[in-house]
Amino acid sequence: SSGINAEWPLRPGITRGGEAGFVGDLIEESVALQTRVEWYTSMIGIKASLTPLLNLLQSRGVTRVAITEFQQGKTSRWGLAWTFLPSLPPLLTPNPDKASTVYTFDVPNSTRTRVSDFITTTAEKLKVTTQLCPKSSQHETWFWMTADSNTWSHGRRRKKKKVPTATLR
Repeated sequence: SSGINAEWPLRPGITRGGEAGFVGDLIEESVALQTRVEWYTSMIGIKASLTPLLNLLQSRGVTRVAITEFQQGKTSRWGLAWTFLPSLPPLLTPNPDKASTVYTFDVPNSTRTRVSDFITTTAEKLKVTTQLCPKSSQHETWFWMTADSNTWSHGRRRKKKKVPTATLR
């Protein structure tokens, strides 16, 4: 016998369901342990993993969740923390230096609807969720925009793979 458990992946670091599957298993284990641990934490490397994990936490009755972003150069990671203890102080405090980016465009009222439609259509193509902000009024249109996944990075690398190269002899 090789000593390898057939239920476990053949290579270390590979888990069924990938990163979301691995952290999902941690969430399920935390449901069993509940208040025996104050804060459960995990670092997420793929932003698209956050949404299903947050949905899982919500479906398991977890109401105290914190998310933060770590950046080193062009690399981003996300910290996910949750607790079953309602009396704990917040794990993270908002960083006033990390405010949302606000872009302002002055557009004549006559073209405001067309510009809004263009923005939402373009955002959909980029897989960016847009939501009309309650701050909107008759004279201003505000959107909240969230990138659900990173669809724009490594574009040069993808293009390079598509372009056939001639072999020199």
